[in-house]
Amino acid sequence: MAVLGVITCEILELEFSHLFSKDKDLDGITVIADKYSLGMIAALESLDIIPRRVPILREFHADSPDRLEVLVRVLELALHNRKRNLQDGLVKEYLQGAKEHP
Repeated sequence: MAVLGVITCEILELEFSHLFSKDKDLDGITVIADKYSLGMIAALESLDIIPRRVPILREFHADSPDRLEVLVRVLELALHNRKRNLQDGLVKEYLQGAKEHP
């Protein structure tokens, strides 16, 4: 199983969607679905890609050991405006993921 994890913010949802749509080696996309990922999901669907949606990280399971999949977590917009906000946001996501996926 090869899983590529992508952490992004809402500002790059169109760029990542376009990139994923052009990758012929990519077998599937899973998005952690919440209010921040709605734009990413809509952008993927506009490119005829229907991503799998999971509400929390621990519900993600790769489909097959022979597939290349992407797991996307979209964070809120503008965390990068202040370095400390970005660091705090990433630590928060890491700790939340550690609780969900021991």
